Amino acid sequence: MKRSNEKTDTSQWVTNGDISAATKSRRGLRQSPGGQEGYILLIVIIVMMLGTFMLLPLLGLLSTASRAIIKDQDNTRYYYAASAGIEATMTDLVQGIDASPDPPYTYTPPVVSINDVAPAVDIGVIESPVLSKTHQRISYVAGEPTILEGSLAAGNGDYLDVDDTSYYSVLSTGTPSSLTWEATSGAMSFDTINFVTVTFIGQNDRGYVRVEFYVYNPDDPEHTQGGYSVTPDATVNLEERLVEYLTFFYLPEADVDYVNSLETKTVKLKVRAWRSLGDFKLQTDQLIFEIAGVTAIDTKEVAANPTILLGTYVSGNKDSLDVDDVNYYKVGSAGTTPTIAWEATSEVYGFTDVDDVSVDWVGQTDRADITQEFYVYNPADPAHTQGGYDTVPDHTIVYSAKFVDKSANIQLSAADVAYISSLSDMVVRVKVQAYGAPGSLKFDLNGDLLTFTATSASAPMQIIGLPKQQYFDPGVTNPDLANVPSRQGYLVRFHDVKAGLWSVNWAYTPAAATTLRVFRGFPVNGQGEIIPPGRITENPPVSGNDLVVQSQSPQNATSVQTLPKMLDAGVYTIVFWNESNDLLTTGSFHKSADYSDTWVWGVAYRDYLITAEAGGVVVQAVVRAAPGRSEPPEPPWDRDNVSWVSSELTYMSWEPPAVP
Repeated sequence: MKRSNEKTDTSQWVTNGDISAATKSRRGLRQSPGGQEGYILLIVIIVMMLGTFMLLPLLGLLSTASRAIIKDQDNTRYYYAASAGIEATMTDLVQGIDASPDPPYTYTPPVVSINDVAPAVDIGVIESPVLSKTHQRISYVAGEPTILEGSLAAGNGDYLDVDDTSYYSVLSTGTPSSLTWEATSGAMSFDTINFVTVTFIGQNDRGYVRVEFYVYNPDDPEHTQGGYSVTPDATVNLEERLVEYLTFFYLPEADVDYVNSLETKTVKLKVRAWRSLGDFKLQTDQLIFEIAGVTAIDTKEVAANPTILLGTYVSGNKDSLDVDDVNYYKVGSAGTTPTIAWEATSEVYGFTDVDDVSVDWVGQTDRADITQEFYVYNPADPAHTQGGYDTVPDHTIVYSAKFVDKSANIQLSAADVAYISSLSDMVVRVKVQAYGAPGSLKFDLNGDLLTFTATSASAPMQIIGLPKQQYFDPGVTNPDLANVPSRQGYLVRFHDVKAGLWSVNWAYTPAAATTLRVFRGFPVNGQGEIIPPGRITENPPVSGNDLVVQSQSPQNATSVQTLPKMLDAGVYTIVFWNESNDLLTTGSFHKSADYSDTWVWGVAYRDYLITAEAGGVVVQAVVRAAPGRSEPPEPPWDRDNVSWVSSELTYMSWEPPAVP
């Protein structure tokens, strides 16, 4: 290509001050119409500024949202970590841990870490200020049973009230030989019945008799036999002649609902017994109905240190009387007839009225043959002429042995309850008095427990959960109970027993004579020493201990069972004792009423509040451990020294997390 050496005449590119089209084209610019090319830059700048102003808040919003998401993610991590801490603590409770042991022992919740977060966990025993109480009353057969099949041999309806070997006897008829009779309970006053237990004690004169029980409920479509089911609600086999057998059973929920629907609440029952060959007599010693309803219950402690009227203060204070725990409030006697007297007043009840009131006491003396009396303050009663107290004690106990706890439950009279209900601040005031023989040595009265319990049907209840009867394992896997040597036994202690029925069954092989005993508190040996739990070589003596119930089996029996016994709240000890020359193997635990199983039936539990915190997130759970604390083993508890009695846990509430 030939390069031109000619100069370019730039004057030809300029016309009337405008840049030529060629130059504009080379610069890549387009000509604006109307000569408004200068405004383009201004518009661009304005758009950029508006974008900046809009972008900055958007970026801030995105940053805030991002931080919120991160915080939510952290709170979620903290919540899971706190929940894991609660779950780990509950695992300990299942193993039978005592999570609130008496000093000097302590409990430390397990350490867990979830996503590098270790929650702080705290656990404590809780008591609702006003709980519901399943209040039980015994109802007896009303009038005379109606014999539907067979004939009356001896006795009448009154013979069914008490276990006293006075029998209501009915003779069978037909082939196979059988008999049938009906009985109805007395009317119950509960607005709502919670549960019903039927208890039967009886025998036969021939052996190998089967007894069946049917509950009347015409509302149940399956009850096609005149209001009764085709299949029995419970059975018991009376295998041996003239040997009493005991059985008890709950009414099914549908039958309880039917009873609640009645204007007059009664339970109707049909008893049928039969034998393959030969006539027989069914001899019933007792048939009772344990019917329970729910009321509000409030247990108060002593409000202030007792006022000593006679005697000398030794040690302790009002707190020593709160719990049955061998921490005593001690007062020494004075005078030639050594005497102690002091007054105590309960905390104030929040009820508007009370239906019944009781006082619970546990105490001991350091000398034998001391008499203790209880007086209830009621200045409205004209018979109470001694400064508001009666001249006759409301209750009396005698300490026949020293340093052995004795318990008392004093039910206040209707007049005393009415006086308490009339008070603007409802409190219970009592006088405790103890004395020895004239001229005898001085003594100390050691009070371990003094509490005041009132019930009210009209009071609002803060119900954590209704107490209920349950079956508990007494520790059949413990080698000390699994195999019980000759003339030895096994001792198990339950610390959290609540008011309710209590029964124990011990199944074993081979057949042998055995004894079951239930004691309140801590039984002692002949030397006055508390017997530790586990294998024992000395059967706790009845004398000097607070025996509640006992049962002995004959030599040819393979089980022994205590009669259902109504217990107050407290600590109870069960002793399984082998009277024979054989090594006994204990039968397995099942939740049944069978004689072939080993079980404890009662009400026992401890409620815990578990609180876990992680990163400011707090999670709480209220759980019920049943039966609660038991021994063996003795404390201290650790994860290698677990209880032989595991607990069943029930969620009472699970609080949502509180987040910062």
